[in-house]
Amino acid sequence: MTQQTASTPTASNRSYPLLALVLLLSTTLSLIWSHARLMWNDEFLSFYSDGVATFRQVVLVQLHHPISLDPPTYHLLSHLCMDLIGRNAIALRLPALAGFLLFQLCLFFFVRRLAGTRSAIIAMAVPILTASFRYSLEGRPYGLLLGLYALSLLCWQVATDLP
Repeated sequence: MTQQTASTPTASNRSYPLLALVLLLSTTLSLIWSHARLMWNDEFLSFYSDGVATFRQVVLVQLHHPISLDPPTYHLLSHLCMDLIGRNAIALRLPALAGFLLFQLCLFFFVRRLAGTRSAIIAMAVPILTASFRYSLEGRPYGLLLGLYALSLLCWQVATDLP
């Protein structure tokens, strides 16, 4: 057996560049595809209801004249993105992309605890090849939901491992 020194990187530390590479690939592909993709009916409706002037107006629209029956969290996040980067399709779709990236990140940590680093890298790359990747570029809350579901699964796994 060899003794590991403080300067020798562990397998998990060496996996972080690969993790960053997969997340960067997902972000790049999603932003390119999102830029080229036209908005569809539900996205237009969300765009007009989320593009109002203030957070308060977003909540009032969702309470009194909801265009979609989703909870207001996604609408508030897309409104915030529209305030930060402008009123466009990318800003509307950015919370879904952030949720999808959270999904991949949580999937990495979940699988790494079960099967190791190599399996975790593969597991977090697989969603790019499946239909779930489409949720990263829709101006709907599905990508965010994927990320929050994965986060709750990871929290459950960590909580059940405690002594």
